Amino acid sequence: MRGWWCALAAVTLLAAGCGDDEASSAAPAGGEQPDGEPAEQPGADDPTARQAARAGTAWYPGTKAALDAKVDGLLADVGATPAPARAVLVPHASLKYSGHVQAAAYARVEAPDVAIVLASDHDLAGEALAIWTEGPWLVPGYALYTEQEAAASLMAAFPELKPDRAAFDNHPPELQMPFLARLNPALRLVVIAFHDNSRNDFKGFSPERTRALGAALADVIRELEADGQRVLIAATTDLIHYEPLADAERQHDDLLGYIEALDVEGLHAYVTAESTSICGEVPTAVMMATVEALGATPADVEEVARDTSASINSDEEAVVGYTGVVIWR
Repeated sequence: MRGWWCALAAVTLLAAGCGDDEASSAAPAGGEQPDGEPAEQPGADDPTARQAARAGTAWYPGTKAALDAKVDGLLADVGATPAPARAVLVPHASLKYSGHVQAAAYARVEAPDVAIVLASDHDLAGEALAIWTEGPWLVPGYALYTEQEAAASLMAAFPELKPDRAAFDNHPPELQMPFLARLNPALRLVVIAFHDNSRNDFKGFSPERTRALGAALADVIRELEADGQRVLIAATTDLIHYEPLADAERQHDDLLGYIEALDVEGLHAYVTAESTSICGEVPTAVMMATVEALGATPADVEEVARDTSASINSDEEAVVGYTGVVIWR
């Protein structure tokens, strides 16, 4: 299911999906040119900040005005009334390709005080299980700071989590920041990255390890909520990579069935047996284990949007599949 063509497609369709992105900070071929730097960037003087590496390329606009207009337009198009939610599962292609699917989830949830972002390190370059403990994540016009006490509590509870920078060079967590910044410009972050891409199946993560991390995350979330903080888990994955549309739709339905059932073991068995091209099965499963530990049931899980890259580029032979899921309180 994963051939040499996947690497070729990653170069030509980078903004449509992950591309396990060795060169994702550059605009893809035919992409828009950088549209300028914001006049004033909060956090820019912090040498430990995580820069907005893909701002001003085909991934998303590079000025506050342009980015706000784009994200606000996507959120407004949903026309939803925000409600309490435990988590979202959203894609991480460019705003052009999957921004509407992200917006379908983010527009429906109440703004959090703390967002726990679960994402993939597609290049497998950093720590296998990494947590960000440094400066703010920069978004054009915004700086989102780490919830350091929560990060420290989580590392104490799950010592396999290691502070790192290289694990966060990829785009999956960065593509969540424009939406999170608009939900609450003052929110604080806990960002975790896992060795995961479309060529690896639950690398280093058994169902037991997944549930152990989910239990540790649930304990930290309970502590935050006891202090009056609203917490949202933002897990990110693209479901399918560069496969024919019919195959992508079949796999989408299969994967979604396990996600909606909060069936961590079933998802693990399916992904490893079928060698599917999902690129974020680990963050997805950790999110599932966490919300279940917090009391969520399958009745709380709702897919609010789905689409493929074919809706944008009309290529039905090599599609990337996207889902937007909300886990309600």
